[in-house]
Amino acid sequence: MRTFAHNPFVRITHKSLAYLLVFCIVNMPVWAISSGDVTGTPTNATVSITDNVLTDIVLSDSRAIIDWNNMNTVAGENLNYSYGSGSFAVLNRVASAVDFNGNLNALGGHIFIVSPQGVIIGPNASITASAFTASGLNISNGDFLNGIHKFEPFEGGVIGRIENYATIDGVTDQVNLLGLTVLNEGTISLPEGGIVVMAAGESIYLGEPDGKVIVEMTDIEGGRVTNTGEINAPEGKVVLAAGDIYSIPIHPQLRVAEVDGDGDPILDDGDPIYLVNKQPVRVETGFGTVEQSGTIHADGIDSDGGSVILTAGDEVYLRSGSLTTANGGITTDGSISANGGEVIAYAYDFGTKAATTHFEDGALIEVKGGGYDESLMLDDILQVDRGTTFDGGLADISGNHIFFDGSV
Repeated sequence: MRTFAHNPFVRITHKSLAYLLVFCIVNMPVWAISSGDVTGTPTNATVSITDNVLTDIVLSDSRAIIDWNNMNTVAGENLNYSYGSGSFAVLNRVASAVDFNGNLNALGGHIFIVSPQGVIIGPNASITASAFTASGLNISNGDFLNGIHKFEPFEGGVIGRIENYATIDGVTDQVNLLGLTVLNEGTISLPEGGIVVMAAGESIYLGEPDGKVIVEMTDIEGGRVTNTGEINAPEGKVVLAAGDIYSIPIHPQLRVAEVDGDGDPILDDGDPIYLVNKQPVRVETGFGTVEQSGTIHADGIDSDGGSVILTAGDEVYLRSGSLTTANGGITTDGSISANGGEVIAYAYDFGTKAATTHFEDGALIEVKGGGYDESLMLDDILQVDRGTTFDGGLADISGNHIFFDGSV
């Protein structure tokens, strides 16, 4: 019979090796783009790489596709996209995880970066473009070239994670972060009328700015959208969505004085109200969580406030200390003429009816009219009916179950 003697040195050595291995994995270097990182022949584009610090991509048509083995960039590295005239779009499909810390320059362009291993936008990243999309879901070449932005899982059902730690302030129209889990710990700031979409699902369809967002989730639990940072979209729209969501229209909110017998608006110059009987969001099944613990502003500058939609098929959290605003602006002459926007926090499951909206003590929603400086304080746990309107704008706190201890 064989016997084994206890040797504490061996145990310590094994533990030390394990710690060393973890340290090496966590601190692996991030390599810049090199000449061998482009696979195959790009569609409608040429790629030139200089000294691993400058990558120039020149388009021969308004839509181009590039497949990459690696698209990591380090601080100070430049990735430049250009097209002769007019707007353009480039699909960058990357086989490996993306750690982007360089400078992306694509004035007039919509840049897509998709990877089954996920995309991290690091704290040193700088992005200049008309629109930017980072996705852990794939998009087919045919759909992309035809302007159809429908995202589905990669082969084997793989969906990557999307994380932003950067200050994204060079995008003029729209920022989209799409995956199974999506996190913003950085700052996303767009000019007036800009759109920010953070969506978690198995299939996501993005319409044009005047279109809609459709998010589908079948039986995968864990879809999650989290904002711990700051999002600024003055007079624009911010959408945080996770679950199986039928549709979220991307358009300015509709205000009317009255509706006809069919529920259609009758435009009037009188005092406006919200058309609250035409809800923009429908959640079908109980998967997905949205957590807002940071700051979201869709305030008007000298016009009406914008729109913030937080919706999930399982749970929506407005955490203590979070601030979500869609206040109306004040006109340049100081008069009070702009209206508050809308904030919708919506968790519905039409199947199990178990979805919950959590509005924690210390969370704050503001939908003030321009110059209006009064808040309605709600300190008890209570239910607020859908379509409840407050002076200035619309605050809609909805769900199968509601825990409400914050302030509107």
